[in-house]
Amino acid sequence: MNKLSKFFTNLLTVTLFVGLMFNDQLRSEETGYSPTTLITGANRGIGLEFTKQYLQKGWKVIATCRTPDRADELNNLKKNYPDHLSIMRLDVTDHNRIDELSHQLSDVPIDVLLNNAGISGGSSNQIFGT
Repeated sequence: MNKLSKFFTNLLTVTLFVGLMFNDQLRSEETGYSPTTLITGANRGIGLEFTKQYLQKGWKVIATCRTPDRADELNNLKKNYPDHLSIMRLDVTDHNRIDELSHQLSDVPIDVLLNNAGISGGSSNQIFGT
């Protein structure tokens, strides 16, 4: 693993750890405040798991994916967390959709952004190797 790759891996690990570590300090039963996280690529894999973990800790989650109507596991979670889970359409390669989502959420305070979705430009465009 090259130095740049190791740096970004460590940075991501620390960022996620700090966010989860201060969860209890952000949430206050007295004020009724639940922190909010926006998770991109939340319909499967690590994005789905982070969605589950944040919901279990009482956070509000804005889970985004390209096709929410086909995100079966997210839609099943919504049944258990109707007031804490919002599922919204987002394709990170579609700048118009990014702008639309930004306008939709302009009045929503977001405490943590977990930018999990990504695109691949092919092996010739990879920074971290194959």
